[in-house]
Amino acid sequence: MGNLSPIFRLSIGLILLTVSLLLIGDLLGLTPDQKRAELAARKAISESLAVQASNDISEARIDAVADTLRVLQERNDSVLSIGLRTSDGRLIAMAGDHVEHWIPSDNGRSTSSHVVVPIHMEDRRWGVLEVSFVPLDGIWASILSGGSIAALIAFVTFSGFFAYWLFLRRALNELDPSAVVPDRVRAALDVLAEGWLAVGDIDPVVAVPADRFIHKLG
Repeated sequence: MGNLSPIFRLSIGLILLTVSLLLIGDLLGLTPDQKRAELAARKAISESLAVQASNDISEARIDAVADTLRVLQERNDSVLSIGLRTSDGRLIAMAGDHVEHWIPSDNGRSTSSHVVVPIHMEDRRWGVLEVSFVPLDGIWASILSGGSIAALIAFVTFSGFFAYWLFLRRALNELDPSAVVPDRVRAALDVLAEGWLAVGDIDPVVAVPADRFIHKLG
């Protein structure tokens, strides 16, 4: 760090401060979270489909349930498969290759890519609606796609460093006192700095300004 220029170190400090503020804003929920919005949309789709399936099941319209599952799976690219399973484990309706795509969790709860919605009939559990979604992107895929706070932080880090570096370089150059002193004033100051003469007999030596020495000689 000792060999780094002050402008470089200031730029690094400003970038770290900016990234810290972005992270604090994300922790406070001030930044949009695409993953959270996607999870909420998947939950809404699964619950709406479960309500529709419950109505058809109560009226013994299993064929209508199968058609509804098929239409939703074909029109939604994020849905890989849908299955309607009874409480005894029988798969009575499905859309897509549900046997291949469905991976049940150990505790029977929903995950980000496999959603389970219970269906109740007459105060008892009739079965479950299983919806298999496309897995959500990982951290690196989110950065490349630009859909997360990580992508924003990466952009601010790289582009902000060069922006801060250029700004500080220009600002410090404008604030440099040597850059605003005219050449004639600098030359006059140099002459005054050199206008001291050492005069005296032998010892001691007395330093007096040159103009006073010339005046005494005159």
